[in-house]
Amino acid sequence: MMNALAARIRARFAENGDEGFTLVELLAAMAIFSILMAMISAVLLSGISGLTHLAKSNEDQMVNQRVAESVARVLRYAGKPEITRDAFVCASSTSLVFYSSSGFALSNDVPNKVHIWFDPTTKNMYMSIIPATMNPDNDGVSSTPDTWQWATASACPANPANDPVAYRHVLMKSDPETPTTSPLHFKVLLGCLQSGCATRSPGTLLNGTTEAPVTLTTQEIVQSVEVIVGDPTVGSDGKLPSNTVSQQVRLQNLNPVIQS
Repeated sequence: MMNALAARIRARFAENGDEGFTLVELLAAMAIFSILMAMISAVLLSGISGLTHLAKSNEDQMVNQRVAESVARVLRYAGKPEITRDAFVCASSTSLVFYSSSGFALSNDVPNKVHIWFDPTTKNMYMSIIPATMNPDNDGVSSTPDTWQWATASACPANPANDPVAYRHVLMKSDPETPTTSPLHFKVLLGCLQSGCATRSPGTLLNGTTEAPVTLTTQEIVQSVEVIVGDPTVGSDGKLPSNTVSQQVRLQNLNPVIQS
């Protein structure tokens, strides 16, 4: 009886011109559908991953821009706290120590000692802004000027461990996966007074890898400092834009008379 019923059903489908699908046809259709879905999913995931990386790159660039602007703002007010003291103490391609009248000071006439560096251990970028205190002349000689003093000595290389923690600020927290190479770089450009420089030509760069004292002749000045913040490897493959930010800070307040 079941065989007769199945025969009648097949005959009915045959009369309507639709004999249905075989098992092989159903399996083939399912396989093709699965392949198409896998391809569409791969494209969607690739697009989402690209957008995620692009958003992170843009966010990193905004952070780098804020850091560069913070450093540039303090650099623009670099100055000599005393007539016999240079505005810049130490310099390297990844660390800078200088005096500035801006940056968390009680007033603009109080010179701060500023130390900016990258710590490869914590992978953070720091800036210590140490205010000065007045050391009055106590020898009774009126011609001897009062002097400024800071919580740390100005010898090089500068030791971050000697910077008072109370005056230490985190400029940027690095990603834990970021390598220990510094995302912060400086290029210190020397200039000459109009009478000329005796030992170095105008435009000399002080950007050595080792921190060293900034020793200038009487005719030399620090003309500008280029601040570079960012990971130079990002964007090197051409897939994403670079997140590196660069700012050239001209230090006109040190001495505006510069040989061109």
